[in-house]
Amino acid sequence: MRTVNFNYIKQAYGLLRNNGKYLSNRRLRRLAYLDVHQNSYKLYLLYLDYKKIMNSDAANNQTIAIVIVVGLMVAAAVFLTT
Repeated sequence: MRTVNFNYIKQAYGLLRNNGKYLSNRRLRRLAYLDVHQNSYKLYLLYLDYKKIMNSDAANNQTIAIVIVVGLMVAAAVFLTT
C-alpha cells in the first residue's frame, strides 16, 4: 500500500476527533489511502462518513476563502473610486 503524507493523516485525525469519530491508526491510514489514491471508492460505510467530514471541512475552507477574496475586491473598488 502506498504511503500518505503524515500531515494529512494528522489533520484528518483532528477533524474526525472533533466530529466524535475516534479511529485506530490503522483504520485512519486505510481511509486516508482510499481518499488520496482511490477517491471513487464507495463500498465502505466508514469511508463514506470519513469522506463526508473531509468534504464538509473543505467546503467550509473554500467558503471562507471566497468571502475573503470578495471582501478584498470590494475594498479595492471602494479605495479606487474615492
